[in-house]
Amino acid sequence: MNIQSEEPILTYKIYDVLGRLLYESKPNSNSIKTDWSSRANGIYYISVSNENGKTTKKIIKQ
Repeated sequence: MNIQSEEPILTYKIYDVLGRLLYESKPNSNSIKTDWSSRANGIYYISVSNENGKTTKKIIKQ
């Protein structure tokens, strides 16, 4: 999955459906690329923060 932002991405976090933190990174870049091949099928949440705030999106891996 690729995520692009006009502002540098300060942090992004991946959570499972129970809210457990699975991954965290501080790329300080305008784009990030995540590899989901090792993750089990299911529902995940990805939270992306930049200078303008934070956005959380639901991801369904099938």
